Amino acid sequence: SLSPHLLNNVTILVGDLLDQRSLPTLPTDIDAAYYLVHSMRAQSTGFLNAEAASAKTFLQLLKPTKCQQIIFLSGLSHGTSLSEHMASRQNVETILQKSLIPVTVFRAGIVIGAGSASFEILRDLVEKLPVMICPRWVNSRCQPIALADVITYLQRALLNPSSQNRVFEIEGPEILTYVKMFRRFALFRGLRRWMCLVPVLTPKLSSYWLYGVTSTPFPLAKALVESLTSDAICQDKAITSVIPHTCLTYEESLLRSFGLIEQQSVITSFEDAVAKSRKNPNFLNYIQPPHFGCTSWVGQRPYRNKTEAIERLWRIGGD
Repeated sequence: SLSPHLLNNVTILVGDLLDQRSLPTLPTDIDAAYYLVHSMRAQSTGFLNAEAASAKTFLQLLKPTKCQQIIFLSGLSHGTSLSEHMASRQNVETILQKSLIPVTVFRAGIVIGAGSASFEILRDLVEKLPVMICPRWVNSRCQPIALADVITYLQRALLNPSSQNRVFEIEGPEILTYVKMFRRFALFRGLRRWMCLVPVLTPKLSSYWLYGVTSTPFPLAKALVESLTSDAICQDKAITSVIPHTCLTYEESLLRSFGLIEQQSVITSFEDAVAKSRKNPNFLNYIQPPHFGCTSWVGQRPYRNKTEAIERLWRIGGD
């Protein structure tokens, strides 16, 4: 559904960075390249190697070009005890930085936006479960950032000399625990939810919990839970002097996300890149969320007049 103007100014080349034979030849007059590739696919392990291979192939594709900048969206993490997910993100940073092309890295934590894995998992949990049995990691702290703000940073870094060969941490204006995010999401949606924290829900059990309740494939759920057990708080504020920007609050990011959903303007979802998704491939046709969570009412009424019953039946759903 791209506009004619956009189609006339955009060339789409399709290829798989893990399949050399599928890769197209890039034009040489490239000014900059965004690297938004993630390799958490159908397998539970081994995506660290897959991510490294993808990054190296990406650099090979750019070698013959005149690319002046690479912009990479990474994950926010600190310390040395990193999950495989976060370790793979930092490894990709290192691979890209070893090229001769200047690199700009943005490290973001939880991204709130319709279609993002973080938002869709959050929505699934809060809207489906009146009572949540929560693992200990819901007390971990993070700084959720709106998808719109992430895109703003990505755009304003383009060919910006002050952003090149730099690593930036980007954040929303609030530090929240995940349980606070759940509660404020429920309040925003007008839902009453109860949360019971238990100490025995291990990361593996938590992964099965996400897999069973949300639309998240198990490999993705496992990788995310391992990352959620640690705080994701920004420690470096350098971005404020290079790209001054006021980010949306948590509620403002929710309002923007549901606005796009209600307008059926969600162009893509994290599920588009997940192999063997359990969702209907045309799930975007059914993405409108229930206004009252998953509460439902079923009633029966007998009709003596069959014609009236048939007319009422045919009116269900409108045109």
